[in-house]
Amino acid sequence: MIGAIVGALVGIGVFFIYLDMKKIPYLKTSQAIDSIYKKQKNKTSVIEVWLQGLSDFFSRHIRINEFRREALAEQLKAAQIDKTPEQYKSDAIVKALMITIIAMLGGIFIRILIPFAVILGIVLYNMEMKKAEKQIKKKQEEIEFELPRLVFTISRTMKHDRDLIHILEGYKNHAGPFMKHELEITIADMKSLSQKVAIHRLDTRLCSQMVSDVCRGLEAMERGDDTEGYWLMIGEKLQEELKEKLKARAMKSPKKVKKLSMCLLVCFMLTYLVVILSQIVSSLGTLFG
Repeated sequence: MIGAIVGALVGIGVFFIYLDMKKIPYLKTSQAIDSIYKKQKNKTSVIEVWLQGLSDFFSRHIRINEFRREALAEQLKAAQIDKTPEQYKSDAIVKALMITIIAMLGGIFIRILIPFAVILGIVLYNMEMKKAEKQIKKKQEEIEFELPRLVFTISRTMKHDRDLIHILEGYKNHAGPFMKHELEITIADMKSLSQKVAIHRLDTRLCSQMVSDVCRGLEAMERGDDTEGYWLMIGEKLQEELKEKLKARAMKSPKKVKKLSMCLLVCFMLTYLVVILSQIVSSLGTLFG
């Protein structure tokens, strides 16, 4: 046991010497950076800032094949994550590695924890690598929930104004963060390229059937077609799809409530069990004392 503790302490010492050799920032430096981030209303924690130094170092040594790199770069761009594929993968590795090392240190005293530490590291790595995918899904859902309001605005505004850029700019001021970001890109494309190309790019970026329906209407407006009936039809369709999505969300809620209720019940039972056992043990002590 003493040998394991000494080995762990020596390992930690070597680890910190290595960090110093590679000029990984000290915790005080990380705290100073974090204080600047806080002034800029950034919610990055001190630990994350410190780990970023390690991540930047490892990212310079990570190699990703070209096809996978391009796919991951597109995914990060869609998720609005301002990192290179190497930095993103390095972040996942560093966080998983740190948690695994901490868990293994506990395994010095309880050896059965060591395999669980390895499993925990693998699970955490997979979770970190799927963050971009989850962010894209969340972004897509938020935009789809906002589409009926966008369609209603277009159908109402087009009666006296058929300028697509003006319509989208007017709606952008009242849009949610994800929709606003996409509209800003689309409007910039409309001004620098063409409206047709900008609408096609919007459709390609979001990969949603509901967005594709809206883009078809925008393309028809760009061609000068009469789209009043189309917007009324698509508005009703989107409202129905939105209701179905809300029902699906509502169906998931009772399952979560049941799980939480079961956990609460188990906690109460354990509390009573501990009290009863304590009373039994004290009674036995009195009986045989």
